[in-house]
Amino acid sequence: MTSNPPSDVRIFDNFIGTAGQLATFMKSLVEVQRVMPDIAKGKVATVETKAGGTYTYDYADLSDVSKVLLPLLTKSGFAWSTLPMWADTSRVVLRYMLGHDSGGVLWGDYPINLGGSPQAAGSAITYARRYCLCAVVGAAPKGDDDDATTAPRGTAQRRTPAAKPAAARTAANAAAPDAQKTAQRTPQASGAWSPAQRSKIMASFTDAGIEDRSERLAITSAIVGRWLESSNELTHGDASKVIETLEAVRASGEPFTAWQAKLVYPERANVQRNDQ
Repeated sequence: MTSNPPSDVRIFDNFIGTAGQLATFMKSLVEVQRVMPDIAKGKVATVETKAGGTYTYDYADLSDVSKVLLPLLTKSGFAWSTLPMWADTSRVVLRYMLGHDSGGVLWGDYPINLGGSPQAAGSAITYARRYCLCAVVGAAPKGDDDDATTAPRGTAQRRTPAAKPAAARTAANAAAPDAQKTAQRTPQASGAWSPAQRSKIMASFTDAGIEDRSERLAITSAIVGRWLESSNELTHGDASKVIETLEAVRASGEPFTAWQAKLVYPERANVQRNDQ
């Protein structure tokens, strides 16, 4: 036998509780955000490219984020919980709940792709946990909200491999992902990319969990087939190719990290080699 909720309980989108509980919930969340410090990016990822080079980028992992946010939340009467679960027979989600001691609960489902190896599935769940926590409480690791149109930070470096003969470059391009093959081209002289294209690309990277400027720029360089020092170097045609590629990856259901690992990164000119 199930009982009906009290008559004063309402569902405001994804919030369960009364109007008074919602007001108390938001007031407490304001206090959390008022004292929320910057979240430092305490980890460095090094990615080896198929062309023989490397690039690095800083990021804040789940431990970095939780260490800062969870004490602030509990101090203000919040409890945070996540649970991987089946939303239906074919879809897995991360169910998150931010509850307050006044009785209100904010909840939602974040879709996750568990395809691939158990390690890939674990990585997808961990990413979802970090992403949801930051998104729900309004946190952004330091630098994640910077505009991606500026040049990459000094912490992101690449090693320039020795030049390959034409035959080797052709073979490397043949091994690139299908979505990237058509991108190995001369830049189109079709003018600068538009604000609408910029917004779409930024949104696609955010949806994919790529928050670091340097990593975004490296992926964009791989898609267009030449190294970019700044996203301002993109043409309108380049931006269209980036949007089409990122949307195709999303539609395929393939984990973004798995697709990213198959990219062939272009050589970066006039950069001192790390091994010299």
